[in-house]
Amino acid sequence: MLESQHDSRHQSFWRHFRTGRFREARISLETLCRECDGSDQVLFQGLSRVAESLQQLNEGEMKAADLMARQAGTGLAALGPSYGGVQLQSLLLGLSACVEDARRSLDAQGHMCDLRARIPRVDLAFGLDPESTTD
Repeated sequence: MLESQHDSRHQSFWRHFRTGRFREARISLETLCRECDGSDQVLFQGLSRVAESLQQLNEGEMKAADLMARQAGTGLAALGPSYGGVQLQSLLLGLSACVEDARRSLDAQGHMCDLRARIPRVDLAFGLDPESTTD
């Protein structure tokens, strides 16, 4: 189990995630996903999928974003409302709202409007490590 939300193994993820650098956030967890097992691995894989979903939304890829959000939700929900200092329930609610917002923004041709300004980075990140002030 993770020692705390300040575990240095995943601080780079939080740093990138809070600043909207979702690709870098996802990449920062790749090694951890391979090195961990059990619930820690589920957590890191789920967080990686959350970041991938938001990255896909930034790129206008609704189907890929929706798929990653559903996969993240399935894995992280199994860990309960929080795990390892991460408030998973609030994270998944924020991600779900963001994906729904994207779905509503589709134009008549099925193209997604530019959502970059509307992705609630702060809303999604507030529950992750609110006490951490050092990056």
